Amino acid sequence: MEPLRYQDVTLKAQLYDLLPIENKLRKMNARFAGVDVQTDTYFEVELGKLKWRQGTVESLITHYDRTERNGVETTTVYRYDLDPTEEDIYDLRREHRTIGEVHKTRQIFWVGTLKVHLDTLPTGEFFVEIEAIDRGKKVPHANLLEQAHALRVQLGIAKEDLVPTGYFDEDIED
Repeated sequence: MEPLRYQDVTLKAQLYDLLPIENKLRKMNARFAGVDVQTDTYFEVELGKLKWRQGTVESLITHYDRTERNGVETTTVYRYDLDPTEEDIYDLRREHRTIGEVHKTRQIFWVGTLKVHLDTLPTGEFFVEIEAIDRGKKVPHANLLEQAHALRVQLGIAKEDLVPTGYFDEDIED
């Protein structure tokens, strides 16, 4: 399985309130891309995670693996299909066993090339994710890392508040 020419650095922190971060993003003139009500369905695979996202803004099938180092996660992507067809979804369900589902509401912002998610889970928990994305693997990893941490600092998120990314852990879900 060959990875795509894609790389990113993802930072995630749990929040007690989304409003302070949202206000900072608006003051920075971040571009608001919308509110995405998402259902992520996870499927059994040998490596990483295979996910079908059904959202009101984003719909995709993606297969990826994340590696954590010093509180920062880097993603290796093997499949990234935006707006999958009914046939793609049928094949996915036929070929892979469903192992879990996650629901969330996500506000999506862009600060230059950085993507920021403000997520609310049905449990009432709040999270922020910062993604420094390079879809062509042309930007040095160190630059992506620097960009993500610079925005983290601008948003007032302490390094100690970072948590692992993702909302689904196949080791604890059935």
